[in-house]
Amino acid sequence: MLDDIGYVSSSERDGKKVYTITPEGEKFLKEQKDVIDKIHGHMRDWQAPRDHEDFRETIHELRAIGGLVGRRSHDLGAEKWGRIKETVSRARRDIEEILGNQG
Repeated sequence: MLDDIGYVSSSERDGKKVYTITPEGEKFLKEQKDVIDKIHGHMRDWQAPRDHEDFRETIHELRAIGGLVGRRSHDLGAEKWGRIKETVSRARRDIEEILGNQG
């Protein structure tokens, strides 16, 4: 579509289609700078948690739980599996409640 409207041109190199922005495409991007900046801002907010340290520590804890259960899974009986499942389910529900309370 971008090729059809003249914002990019395409060619083939090494069996792959390669796109190059045209002067018309550059002009369009300059005209849409505010929109593009807004999109980039949303992407940064989505990709980068505001408190990196808490995020890293939380992911570390989740991985540690997975590793602990994985290493011990061969000698867990039904009673322990049930308790672990309920603990994880309760944590998920609590997190859903926390996230649900965010604006």
